Amino acid sequence: QETGAEVAKPRRVYLDIETDSRVPPAVARQGKARVLCWTLVDEEERVVAQGLLREDEDADEKRVLEEFWAAIDPYDQVVAWYGDGFDFPIMRLRSERLDAKRKDPRRWLWMDFLPVYERMNRNAADSGTEKESMRLQDVAMSRLNEGKNEFDASKTYEEWAAGGERRQRLVDYCAQDTRLLPKLNKK
Repeated sequence: QETGAEVAKPRRVYLDIETDSRVPPAVARQGKARVLCWTLVDEEERVVAQGLLREDEDADEKRVLEEFWAAIDPYDQVVAWYGDGFDFPIMRLRSERLDAKRKDPRRWLWMDFLPVYERMNRNAADSGTEKESMRLQDVAMSRLNEGKNEFDASKTYEEWAAGGERRQRLVDYCAQDTRLLPKLNKK
C-alpha cells in the first residue's frame, strides 16, 4: 500500500584527520597514534567543524575526539578517502582507548570514498597515470586540476609541535584534503 513515504537524501559530511607522524601508518591504524587534528566539510565544500589538539596529553586528545563525535551527530554518513584503512579505525580506536564520550558508531554510515571512486572511475580514466594511482593528490589533479596543499605529511607532529603558523599549516592541509572530497564527488 502506498504511504507517501520517501527515502530522504543522506546528510553527508566529509572527514580527514592528521595523526602523530612519529608513529608509522601501520602502527597508527592500530590506534597507537595521537589524533592531532580533524576537519569536517559539508557538500557545499564548507568547513563545518574542526578539532585541534592543544596539548600532547590524553585528556586533550579525549576532548578533541569528543568534539568530533558531537560534530558528526547531525549527519547520517561520514565519508573519507581511504577511510576504512586509516581515518575510521583510528577515530574509533583512539576514542575507545581514551574512553571518549560518543554514540554507537553503528549510528552512521561510514563510507570509504577511495574504493567507491576507483570502482566507478577506473575504466573511464583518460590517462595511464589516472588508472594507476588512486592517491588523493593524483586523482584530484587529474579530475579537478586542483590538489592538496604543499605540505610534508611525514612531519605532521613536528609542524603541530612548532605551534603558530606551522601548526596552522597542518590545519589548513587537513582542511584542503577534506574540501577535495565533495568536489570529486560532484565531478
